[in-house]
Amino acid sequence: MFPSSLFSASEEASLDEKETPRVVIGDDSPVYEGHRLHLPCQMKDRNPFNVLQILKDCIGKDVTRIAMPITINEPLTLIQRFAENLEYVDLLYKAVDRTDSLERLQLISAFVVSGLSGILDRISKPFNPILGETFEMTHPDGRSRFVAEQVKNVITLEVPEYDETYTWGAVDCIVDNLFIGRPRIEYDGTFTVTNGRTKEFAKFTVHPSTIFRSKKPNEVEGHVYDSEGSKKVYIFGFCNSHLSSMPYASKKKKSDKQMSPNISKQNQVSKEVKIVLEKGVGDVQDKSDSPDDEFEDLEGAEIEKLWDVYPRPSWCQDEYCFTSFAIILNEITESISAQKEKGHLPRTDSRLRPDLRMLENGKWDEGGEEKLRLEAKQRQAEKSRSKNKENWKPLWFEYVEERKRWEFKPVYWERKYEDCPDIF
Repeated sequence: MFPSSLFSASEEASLDEKETPRVVIGDDSPVYEGHRLHLPCQMKDRNPFNVLQILKDCIGKDVTRIAMPITINEPLTLIQRFAENLEYVDLLYKAVDRTDSLERLQLISAFVVSGLSGILDRISKPFNPILGETFEMTHPDGRSRFVAEQVKNVITLEVPEYDETYTWGAVDCIVDNLFIGRPRIEYDGTFTVTNGRTKEFAKFTVHPSTIFRSKKPNEVEGHVYDSEGSKKVYIFGFCNSHLSSMPYASKKKKSDKQMSPNISKQNQVSKEVKIVLEKGVGDVQDKSDSPDDEFEDLEGAEIEKLWDVYPRPSWCQDEYCFTSFAIILNEITESISAQKEKGHLPRTDSRLRPDLRMLENGKWDEGGEEKLRLEAKQRQAEKSRSKNKENWKPLWFEYVEERKRWEFKPVYWERKYEDCPDIF
């Protein structure tokens, strides 16, 4: 099961309406005024942590009944991790301001890639959301809100100004050196961002580090296609640092059929970029040999910087490698606390989850016990629904058969949460 979520830009009052909606971006990590800079407690030392011993203890057991130690978790749920995509929400603001649909697709694609950056180096596991769990947040800039509920869904983004819906899938995440050495996270695979109205799309490949490839780890490259499937823009960079774009040179002096059969299409793309970059437009990403006459003269081609990653706090290694944005996600500010007292925050919100809160506060033993209690409670609720032949029905999202997707119910903003289930 995956969370369904709504992102919206709104002028309505929000949970953080009393907070100062300012974000200060400098040479260091961002500062979100009115929010905390640190977690309440540093993460527990994991040197004694033995994955092999845990796996050995799991032999012969039902995997759905295995209780993993809470110290392998980070103090965020998977729903809250979805909200991390809003760290670079300014890319969406820029996309809305563009009247050209291909330019919007480039910026929304950069937004998708930027969502990969915050997870790198974070080997801790987020908490699995409980069925019915929710999360609401307002971005510190005060311009956008996020609501999620644990249901099954693919990722969608709506742009009402142009009556457009964008969809994309997830890329595989690889954890290396889990048993020996320092664990490392990389991405590997392809994903596509599609504009449902115009049928334009962008297709990307993320490369891991391997001795069999000349690519650098987390290197991203892809193309933006028009509705007829023709390449229009080449996008390249790294999902942990930056992303740029340039017009695609569709007219070649030699056709694909004239090129050596040993050269893959992917390598042809890499060679094209090499030609451009070696002429002084940017940094060289590929050193492979390529005949300079394979492509039209691209000297002077315009390269647009789409996105740059924000630096992480200097102390992030002690705080789960969180970004400055991740640090504030589980924070209960004074205004949120006041809204909770008024009943204006659902009791299903991830911030109110006790095992997560105990982990964040460094109460590892108590948090582990609470985690076991919640898992048992969830299994009992599932058993009860099965016995009574009841199906779970989300409160804030409904599946629309005609559009083949989950849609948000605006009734959420009425702040009437008496019917929220007691899941914690």
